[in-house]
Amino acid sequence: MQNIKQAKILLIAIGSRGDIEPFLAVGALLKQSGFDNLRCCFPEQFAHLAEEEGFPFYSLGTKFLELLETSDGKDIMGGDLSRIAKLKLYWKLYQGTKELHDTHMQIEQDAIEDFNPDLIIYHVKSIYPTAWEVLNPRKTLMLSPVPCIVKPTSSYPTLGIPFTLGERFNRWTYKLTGAAIVKTVLTYNKRMVKPLEVTKKAVKRVYSETPMIFTISPSLFPRDERWGPETHLVGYQERNKTQHWDPPQDFVDFLQRNAKVMLLTFGSMNNPDPEGKTRLLTDLLAKHRIPTVINTAAGGLVNLSTLDPELFHIVERVPYDWLLPQVYGVIHHGGSGTTHLAAKYGCVSMIIPHIVDQFLWNKIVANSGMGPSGIGVSKLKPSIEDSIVDLYQNPKYKTAALNISAEMLRQEDNGKSVVTLISNHLIKNLRGISPA
Repeated sequence: MQNIKQAKILLIAIGSRGDIEPFLAVGALLKQSGFDNLRCCFPEQFAHLAEEEGFPFYSLGTKFLELLETSDGKDIMGGDLSRIAKLKLYWKLYQGTKELHDTHMQIEQDAIEDFNPDLIIYHVKSIYPTAWEVLNPRKTLMLSPVPCIVKPTSSYPTLGIPFTLGERFNRWTYKLTGAAIVKTVLTYNKRMVKPLEVTKKAVKRVYSETPMIFTISPSLFPRDERWGPETHLVGYQERNKTQHWDPPQDFVDFLQRNAKVMLLTFGSMNNPDPEGKTRLLTDLLAKHRIPTVINTAAGGLVNLSTLDPELFHIVERVPYDWLLPQVYGVIHHGGSGTTHLAAKYGCVSMIIPHIVDQFLWNKIVANSGMGPSGIGVSKLKPSIEDSIVDLYQNPKYKTAALNISAEMLRQEDNGKSVVTLISNHLIKNLRGISPA
């Protein structure tokens, strides 16, 4: 009989770094618990992160993230477009990515046939595992770092719908997106060289019944009382990034000589005018003498030659588990990871949302009291000055942030529940596997 720790687990995800990090974190937790047969299937840009954690890697190629660097990709993330214009742009990109989806499906199929996993943990953006589960029942788990996807909640509509008309409408929107995803799975499965023998009814059942792990803190997004036992809200999972990084001395010196530092970052997001957005925000920060670390990351913010080095410190990448305990607050894009880590470390927070779930996190952060509501990046104007000053000077935000940080510390178990539920899933559903 096979020991559970010998189970072969494949992690499949597509998206930006915010989509990938929770999978790496869960993989690291499993490895620390003795699971030593894990592999990853991610975009090529994240191969080095998988290598850091010691995971063999199947590459989905580079093209998905390269789309975000095109003019259309930048317009979607930060262009000043009407909703209709953005919908048209989304449709244009969808139509232009059919071959990319075909490629991803084939790579995922090849990886699964090569590895023959006992369990696949996958992101809902990854299409093939849903069809594969039809023929391999109870051998997959979904994982998502954002709420309002797959599993209905009465509080908010599904991601991408920017308004609500009440609980009934909210829940109906999940049926709409679910039907669209099922159709997508069936369409691309038929286009494969070796399509799987699946039916619409079977794919629909898998999509609705596959257990879901939300790497989301209940302190920010409470569990919906209608969710069944197969939907798990386990808290944000963070891997140790400082083990592969040493801070430059000038960075340490900047933090030591400034007592109340802010972090400004747009993470993996880009926009059509990064220089203009950077200048607008840094002019306001400089006006009020607010010392700030600027993380240029994917290029949504840039290093301007005019910036005062006594007031601003520029980094291209920085481990947030090292930096955030040392700063007062964060002005950011509203990715799930940055939002959770700001809360975890008691930072005041204001979001300048770019796309989809970031507008939801903007509402959640404002409602939590950790900071004022932000302005979408495409509408960013000097009028945000009052909000920046309020964020920095109003002590009520710090009090709320510290309270939420303490609540997260009390409620969350540093990944123990994640390992337990994955282990239990393996033991319950796979023959020939015993507890360790």
